[in-house]
Amino acid sequence: MTPYWDCAGSTYYHGDARAVLREMPAESVQTCVTNSTTGDTINVSAGSATWTSSITIQNKGLTITGAGVDQTTITDKAFSLNNADDTVISGVTFTSLDNNALTIQGTQNFRLHHNTFDCATWDDILVIGSL
Repeated sequence: MTPYWDCAGSTYYHGDARAVLREMPAESVQTCVTNSTTGDTINVSAGSATWTSSITIQNKGLTITGAGVDQTTITDKAFSLNNADDTVISGVTFTSLDNNALTIQGTQNFRLHHNTFDCATWDDILVIGSL
């Protein structure tokens, strides 16, 4: 069974471990990412949040799933994928992104699908040495 993490408003699960998360701040989602292992799924619930720092996924492939476009909305920063092969991000609206809000570096086989990038400019998404 693939570990399931719900990082959004109530609990996250990894095996039998449980912890309560009251909000969707970047720090809470980063904690889920940090404690996860390759192949884990992190579900981010419906709601809106302004992240002042990007969520870093490094050296592991994860699936990040929002509640759906226009249901999970992230403003300012997004994700930084560093050697995060096979990472999937879906079901999120990203709005008013800051420069390089989504950075993908040295990552192969990543997928971004069923997302909306609202007000994105050419420098909001940066892909370096990735396929």
